[in-house]
Amino acid sequence: MSLIVAGYGVEAKPNMPVGVSHLANGVLIFGPITRSAEVRNVALVPKRSPTAPVERRADDRLGGDIYSSGENDTTYLALGVGMTAYEPVLETFRTAGRSAGWRLVTGDYEVRWPARFTLRADGNTDPRRWPFELSLDGSRDHFLYLHGPFDGARIPTVEQLVAPEMTIVLRGVVGTAPFIELAYERAGQAWRQRNYWLRLDDRTAYVMRAQSTLEMRDAMFGGSDYVARSFRSASAS
Repeated sequence: MSLIVAGYGVEAKPNMPVGVSHLANGVLIFGPITRSAEVRNVALVPKRSPTAPVERRADDRLGGDIYSSGENDTTYLALGVGMTAYEPVLETFRTAGRSAGWRLVTGDYEVRWPARFTLRADGNTDPRRWPFELSLDGSRDHFLYLHGPFDGARIPTVEQLVAPEMTIVLRGVVGTAPFIELAYERAGQAWRQRNYWLRLDDRTAYVMRAQSTLEMRDAMFGGSDYVARSFRSASAS
């Protein structure tokens, strides 16, 4: 499974495993997925799309080195404290023709990446798992992931996604993606889950699952709706 972060005129391919925070101002902080005594991180700062290749340059304003095209007010990559290159965190970083807004690009599909959602990717490509998840403010409880692809009769039905303790409380469509919202209880607390059917083509689909406590429902499903609405085949780029 390949995973590329693209937008604002650049592409970054992270080394796995990786955790990436998407701050409210659009800045991305790449670092280890788990805590480590060795701090390794880089910050990707969105600006105007660069038109020239990015290179390592000294930046007196930031007091360290950055990777940029050298053009004024364009997207750049800043090295964290103690970092001498981006390679411990990123496999590649380059100029690329992408529109504003961050996207996650796999070999199959692309989705937009909402602010405040932290990316976690462990590099596990087992088809029974999922390659990455997006969690609201880094939460271990409020997150979404895409599972698949499923072909033809293997695409899960509504009945297959509703566990006995769950109740369907809402059906709808976001963009072209139908979804169901389920209510259930866990440890005495009210929870919600949404399952979206995301069509890759006429025969193939992914299922995106988002879960949240009832209290955080609007923020969590606002993000998952944003992802569902943006889903498209990577070959359509």
